[in-house]
Amino acid sequence: MSAKWVVLDMMGVILEVGDDVNDLLVPCLRKRNEAILAEGIDEMDVEASVGEIPSSDSWAECGFGSK
Repeated sequence: MSAKWVVLDMMGVILEVGDDVNDLLVPCLRKRNEAILAEGIDEMDVEASVGEIPSSDSWAECGFGSK
């Protein structure tokens, strides 16, 4: 039996924005906490994406859960 895959890129297919972090995540988090800076969210997103920090740490910094 062979595996069959369908791989879709969310950007432009599911989401109509080109920058999901700045166009979707930042406004959502800033509604919850206006003190959160877009630059900090961007930095944490990159660090979590490349495995430098656990994603749970980045969510905790944004006010979800605990470190």
